[in-house]
Amino acid sequence: MTIFKNSILYIASTGISKGLPFLLLPFFTRFLSVEEFGVLGIAMVIVSILSIVIGFSPFLYLITRFYQIGKAGIASSIFHIFIISFACLVFMVTAILLAPNALARYGISDAMFLILSIVALFRVVINVGLTIQQMEKRGLRFLIVNVCFAGLMFVFIFFLVAVFARGWRGVMAAELMAGIIISAYLVHRLVLEEYIVVGFRWERVRNILRFSLPLIPHVLALWVMNFIDRFFLAEMTDMESVGLYSTAYLLGFGLSLLHESVQRAWQPYFFQYLTHGRAELKNRIVKYTWAYYVVSVIIFFVYVEMIRLFLPVLVGVEYMSSMEFVPMIALAYTVLGMYRVIAGYLYVGNRTITLAAVTVFAAIVNISMNYVLIPVNGAIGAAQATLIAFVVMFLIVKYIVIRTSGMPWISALTFGNLKGT
Repeated sequence: MTIFKNSILYIASTGISKGLPFLLLPFFTRFLSVEEFGVLGIAMVIVSILSIVIGFSPFLYLITRFYQIGKAGIASSIFHIFIISFACLVFMVTAILLAPNALARYGISDAMFLILSIVALFRVVINVGLTIQQMEKRGLRFLIVNVCFAGLMFVFIFFLVAVFARGWRGVMAAELMAGIIISAYLVHRLVLEEYIVVGFRWERVRNILRFSLPLIPHVLALWVMNFIDRFFLAEMTDMESVGLYSTAYLLGFGLSLLHESVQRAWQPYFFQYLTHGRAELKNRIVKYTWAYYVVSVIIFFVYVEMIRLFLPVLVGVEYMSSMEFVPMIALAYTVLGMYRVIAGYLYVGNRTITLAAVTVFAAIVNISMNYVLIPVNGAIGAAQATLIAFVVMFLIVKYIVIRTSGMPWISALTFGNLKGT
């Protein structure tokens, strides 16, 4: 029941924060042209990859180590994560200045790249702050912070886009301003709760990097499978196709938010159960996993039909044809949600190199399929490539986990008791 209650809070939280572009879709499709929405899609992709490179996915380290190194170790780690992130920001900005106008072909100036880089840094800070709330099982505070962030974003976007007509640049400027405010609050909370200990130690940096560096190829590969299709479409088709596909991607992305919300509630218990190592708890984890797969498939069909029903309300007339891509994208995110449930076993076993190898292979499959399928099937080929890559990644990781995790994957297939924790 605790997991269920926190899941409801995380569904609301994630839906409000990460789902904000989805929630604002009716607004975007009425105040931005299809081409301008395409540029916004590219900008959002750039911020996503920058947040990966700048932050080294710190939430994975904090979640995995939360019950292993104690509060003092986590507090020291957060300080060093912030130092590493700032150093990476300086490196990325310097690199783009050495290659001026590298993104001009996509409508992104060097000045906008600087803004996007800072937005990415604040995403890392917010992610760290929210991860601590998650692991402390403070679902209500997690929700309140996300509601405040979404409220600020909405107000800033409304004025910058609707009132001052700043277009897609106004959207990114709004996230920058909201990020500054929410980051300041979360850092303040971390200091008050003694989750930041100032003091530089190379050993701590090495521990973080030893865990996180192998994950960079992993996370970048996930980014490739999630976002590289926009660049393929921009090169092989036109920005109008990118705009329609980006719209469909946001519609399908809503399903990913549902999976992420449930997983946020489950992760603290998952790592805690594996740490205890009791047979009863292992059996319970496996039963929940199989049940999750079945429910995920059912939700996929319901979700697609709901999108089809409400599409005229969600998007403007120019964007109605984006429905063509939604089922394929939603199915891809369903498979991704099923993958994420089992990927945690490899984190616990410090098999991040194995995980990176699998995701890099899947990313290569994705790139190859984009290259082959888009010329043949058009924009729908990009969605097909994403689905194929996610299926490949899920099946390989599932096979590895079944072979190496020591969990009762077959014997636990008796659903007699799925009661809560």
